[in-house]
Parts: sequence; structure tokens; C-alpha cells
Amino acid sequence: MDLFGRQAIEGALPPPSGVTPNFVSPPSIARYNILCQAVCVPVVTLFVILRLYTRIFIHGKTTGDDYACIVAWVGTLIYSGMALSLNHYGAGVHQWDVPATKIKMFGKLVYVAQMLYGPQVFATKVAILLLLSRIFGVNNKIWWAIRVLIGFMALYYVPATAAKIFICWPVAHFWDPLTRKGTCLNENSIFLADCAMSIISDFTILFLPIPLIWGLKTGTMRKIGVSTVFGAGILACTASVLRLYETLHLGGTLDKTYSLVPILLWSIAEVNIGIICGCLPHLPSFIKMTFFKSPSTNDSTENNSYYRLERISKPKRKVDDSILKTQTRMNDSDERLNVGQSTLVQVDQGNNIWQGAGTMKAIEIDQRIC
Repeated sequence: MDLFGRQAIEGALPPPSGVTPNFVSPPSIARYNILCQAVCVPVVTLFVILRLYTRIFIHGKTTGDDYACIVAWVGTLIYSGMALSLNHYGAGVHQWDVPATKIKMFGKLVYVAQMLYGPQVFATKVAILLLLSRIFGVNNKIWWAIRVLIGFMALYYVPATAAKIFICWPVAHFWDPLTRKGTCLNENSIFLADCAMSIISDFTILFLPIPLIWGLKTGTMRKIGVSTVFGAGILACTASVLRLYETLHLGGTLDKTYSLVPILLWSIAEVNIGIICGCLPHLPSFIKMTFFKSPSTNDSTENNSYYRLERISKPKRKVDDSILKTQTRMNDSDERLNVGQSTLVQVDQGNNIWQGAGTMKAIEIDQRIC
């Protein structure tokens, strides 16, 4: 009690030697949290809306990657809301400047936020991989590689999320360790595992389409353009690496309210960039059909195509069963490949070439990829 009978404010962490707690106007990096959400939420929402508009109203069809994108988008909106809520309970302020009465609620919000991270990251990467499957899935090896990668990520994110749910026992020990006895897993080790998984999967997804794009029989400038669209994922990879750096720093400090904020912001950046990268391939189609559509264009099938294909003479090679299965899978997908009266595509798989109703000169990734 002070001289006037008022309850003295106690900090959530003892201050370093020579430092006096400041509960009135403490130094804070909370403004960066606000700025991050103010930029990320409207931008990612705009990209998702443009994607869905293109898929529903221009191409008239939605598929699994669109639904995964919606799940990721809803997840990141909730995550951003949690991040802003943390500001009210001391996020961005040194923990010795945070009143002890706020730290319990801070812990509860962190508990929920760390559970949400895995599902939204997984949904984001599944959305991108299903998009790649839809575009390049006619290549049997790529189709299977994408499924294996999705399965590999699921084998990590499902148990990792379960571990975060039961990170302490009883669970309340996570945000109330002083009054509730219990045990906890090593939180920093789980964060580091998340970082490692994100970096591995991000770089795998980044490089997966590059050899396919440069193996296409089309102009160099077109290859560069398409590579740039998919290569924007390098920004998500950068965010993952920076998140790892901040996580390593977190393990050596007790000042959680301050040190968790950079990790939180890089997590949000990683997910939002991933969602935007998954939406980018749809934008050329939206721009072309919205601003450059010819009034005389009546061929809706051509407008909805993902590739522009050209016929050549019939090849001499026979088509084996695995290639026919690939063709069947492509026909069951929403890839609308149209040339006159034929639906045709050529994919190099070693020395094999497969055909639909004719033979093809090339797959050319059009500016209307969607």
C-alpha cells in the first residue's frame, strides 16, 4: 500500500537492475502491430475477393483450392483480431511495465493464437498446392508429389496443433502458472519446429513449379512472367526465416510481452503473403476480362481456358495406361483446354508424350491462368 492507501501496482516481471517500471506511458512497439493489421487485413481481403469474383463470375466454377483459400483467409482475420486484442494486455511493452493483473489475459490470448497458427498456415499451403495441381497436375509425377507434400504437412500440423492445445496440463497452467500447479511442454521448441516446417514447405512450394514453367515450349518472356507470379512466394519464405530468427531470440528472454510481438507479426506476414501468392495467378484473367474484353467476344469456352494450345501432326508413339489415367484425371478437373473441336495437351514425361483428341505443339501458360 502507498501513503494514500492505494494498491501499489505490481509488474508482471521484475525489472532489470537500475530500471524503474513505467505503468503510465511505457516504451512500446505495439504501433507496429496496429500498422501490420491495418495493411494486411484490407490487402489480403481485396485479393481474396478478386480471386473469388474471377472464379465465380468469370470462370463459373470453384474448386478445392478456392475453399482452402477461404479457410486460410478467415483464419488470418481471426488471428489478426487476436493480435490487436493482445495490445490491450501488454503486447509490445516490456513485461516489467505491464501490470500483473493483465498478464493472465495476455497468456490466454497467446494460448489461442498459437493454436490458430498451424491450421491457417496449413490451409494456405494446401490452397497453393491444389492450385499448382490444377495447373500442372497433368504431369503424373507432379500430381503425386503434390499429394505427398500435402500428406507430409498434415502429418506435422495435426499433431503439432494437438500438442499446442495440450501444451500444459492442466491447460490453465499455461496462463496461470503461479496459482495452478502443472507441467508444460517446451513452448519454444514447438515454435522452432513450426519455423522449420514452414521454411522447408515454403521453399519446396516455391521451387516446385519453376522447372515445369521453364520446360514449357513458349517464349522466354512468358516464362519469366509466369515465374515471377509464382516466384512471389520468396517473400513468404523470407518471412518464415525472419520468424525463425525472432523465435531463437525468444528462447533466451523472460520478456515475453515484448519479444512475442515480432514473431506474431512475421507469422501474420507469412500467411498473408501466402494467400496473396495463391490469388496472384487469377488476377491477369480478372484484368483482361474486366478491362480489355472485346465486345465481339462470344466464345465463353475460350475465355475460360487456362492454356492456349496449338495442334501439330499426329505423333507416332502410343499412349500407355498411366498417361491415359493422367488424361482422365485432367478431363475430370476444371482445366478447360480448348482448340477448335479438340481438347488437347502435351506434357513431356521423360520421352513420353500423351495426347487427347489430337496432338499438341505446346502447353502455353496464358495470362489468364486461374
